[in-house]
Amino acid sequence: MQRDRGLVPHRRGPKPKHDPLFEQVCSLKQQNGQLTQRLAQAELIIEVQKKVSLLLGIPLAAAGSGGSNS
Repeated sequence: MQRDRGLVPHRRGPKPKHDPLFEQVCSLKQQNGQLTQRLAQAELIIEVQKKVSLLLGIPLAAAGSGGSNS
């Protein structure tokens, strides 16, 4: 059994250091990409809604109202 271990090549030199922030950075980059796609989709939907409201003659709410009645 020990003889079998000798056949496995070992990496020479110092072991690579584990960066604790590397996984977090990768996760945040992935999340950023997903949110960018969702934003693009939401902007497209809003543009379609604007065009439909113009075609149907429905007045749009003012941009400053925010949809709140208070």
